[in-house]
Amino acid sequence: MKDDFCPVCGKRTTAVYTLDFLDEPEALIVSCLCDCGKREAEREEEQKKQNDLKLRTIDYIRKNKTVSWAELEYFFDRIGFDYRGRMRIHSGACENVILWDGWNYNAITLIEDVTASGKVRKAPAGELVYLLDGKVLNYPIVQRNRTYKKPHWLPMIFEARGK
Repeated sequence: MKDDFCPVCGKRTTAVYTLDFLDEPEALIVSCLCDCGKREAEREEEQKKQNDLKLRTIDYIRKNKTVSWAELEYFFDRIGFDYRGRMRIHSGACENVILWDGWNYNAITLIEDVTASGKVRKAPAGELVYLLDGKVLNYPIVQRNRTYKKPHWLPMIFEARGK
């Protein structure tokens, strides 16, 4: 046994040297007392899941050409992604122009990543799209480009860009 320091967090670790006659004459196994290596692996796994979910969402939008927020919720339900929360998505120009409601931080971040990829864009849509999808927000509809003093809903769809 030998004291060493964790390359991730800098805390003291316990290094255990073992003999392995198959691959190497000596193999070094390091276990950090703070488990930061485990946390780092968990972060990497979470990042991998998030990236996979992002690609699946982009593929779903591509296959369907256009997708509403409501359709995304149905898609997320189908694949087991928990999007539900208490956050509201609003226009960057006016906080009272609501795009969608009832999502959590991870879902909003996912959609921001999807649109930032350049493969998908948001576009205005009619309320009929949402009536057909079976979900509408209970706000007056945005009628024109202005600053609203009370919440108004701007129905949007996601469109695939290119191939």
